[in-house]
Amino acid sequence: DNYSGATVTADFTISKADFNSTVSITGWAYVGYDATTNSPSVSENPGSAAVTYNYKDQGADDETYSTTVPTNAGNYTVQAIIAESDNYSGKTVTTDFTISKISLTVTAKPNTITYGDAPTADGVTYSGFIDGESENTPGMFTGTLDYTYNTAADGTGTDYTTTSDIGTYYIIPGGLSATNYEITFVAGVLTVDKAASSATAPEAIELTYSGEAQNLVTAGTPVGGTMQYRLEDGTYADAIPRGT
Repeated sequence: DNYSGATVTADFTISKADFNSTVSITGWAYVGYDATTNSPSVSENPGSAAVTYNYKDQGADDETYSTTVPTNAGNYTVQAIIAESDNYSGKTVTTDFTISKISLTVTAKPNTITYGDAPTADGVTYSGFIDGESENTPGMFTGTLDYTYNTAADGTGTDYTTTSDIGTYYIIPGGLSATNYEITFVAGVLTVDKAASSATAPEAIELTYSGEAQNLVTAGTPVGGTMQYRLEDGTYADAIPRGT
């Protein structure tokens, strides 16, 4: 009765909602450079916004994030960037994952040498490469393949030398490592056979009497043994027989 009508206004804001989300990815064993790998996903994306996934080496600077999916064995971090939508704010979440190495067996081939020879190897065989890869793949290994020679397959025995007895020894490969393979080295058998023996026979010497003892024959030359001498029914000895 006493007042006229009035219209008033006020501004207000409905802010975008926040939300909780995580990113997850299952690690995998190395499968090669061109193979299909596991994909990450986010647990919540209520605004159905675009999601960008980036990757880096675990512990590296954030500036190194890249959209390139890693393929080499190692420890990595995946980053999910959930874009802002009409009603929800954006969000960035991360998690770590691992691409594990796969097994590769390097086995020394057996070899045979002769007593007194320096030890030698006949190479190795490889078992475990994925399709399309081999020991000749560029950058496959670091280090240099080498060998030790021992009486025990695990290298805990006695090293072989050129004066070691005949018998069975082991060729133990080593020296290599690989980014994507966990290498197991397996020893091969080294057989040391007997050496062939031979000798150059002594020859009689035509002597001229001198009143002093002289060698009766030239010295023989043994290979793989010793030369001994005797006169008629005498006893064998190392010394060349002498007479006047």
